[in-house]
Amino acid sequence: DLGRRCLIAEGWCPVNSGEDIQKALRDGRERSGTLIPSVLNIVPTTETPPTYFINNKVNAGFQGIVDSYGTARYREINPTVFTIVTFPFEFGIMFGDVGHGIIMLIVALLLIKMEKQWEGKKINEMA
Repeated sequence: DLGRRCLIAEGWCPVNSGEDIQKALRDGRERSGTLIPSVLNIVPTTETPPTYFINNKVNAGFQGIVDSYGTARYREINPTVFTIVTFPFEFGIMFGDVGHGIIMLIVALLLIKMEKQWEGKKINEMA
């Protein structure tokens, strides 16, 4: 747009999230105070879509481990489920020291106990 008054964007989204995207566009329009409605067009394509995995609280930490090795292609199974089972076992074999295991268990239990207290707290991170 030459007048720099509108934004035209193109991107991928899950097929079943159209209603959520429309709501986000409406909310953005209302918050910005513009009177021009947002438009969402679905453009057919022959390109392979990017990979999108829905993660929950349990497998989100392991997804980072899997992503460090690479991302599965579109329509491939998410290997994170297998990593949840095999990674702790392999890690336990590598660090078989009982003392080290006890220390890690204590720290893990402490982190689990403190999770609710730390959730949402502002910390001095570099942003």
